[in-house]
Amino acid sequence: MGRTQKELDLIDEIIKYQIFLKEKYGFDWDNVSGVLDKLKEEIKELEDALKENENKKIEEEFGDILITIVNLSRFLNLDLIDTLNESYMKFKKRVDKMEKEAKKENIDLKKLNIYELDKLWEKSKK
Repeated sequence: MGRTQKELDLIDEIIKYQIFLKEKYGFDWDNVSGVLDKLKEEIKELEDALKENENKKIEEEFGDILITIVNLSRFLNLDLIDTLNESYMKFKKRVDKMEKEAKKENIDLKKLNIYELDKLWEKSKK
């Protein structure tokens, strides 16, 4: 999964702007728990927007979550794209394990309900 210049530029711009706000106004969290609290707040706002079923509001709240996650990666000193890529690869490996296990046991994954799929998912994590 390669990085596009657009992705890199946007993430870099968000982080630089947050650092600018911190230096100019002191507008930043004191620690990672503040970022996590903000993330919880933004998730709650997304849940509220989903209840209202307003597409524009849903998009705005989802965007707020993404910016908060960029800031969380900054606080944790994680490369956002690398971390996302690693998680995606881990996810794909687990799905591959699920498919192999299903094939071995002659199970059609398409016929399983979400609970049965989740059971196979949990097994693939081991």
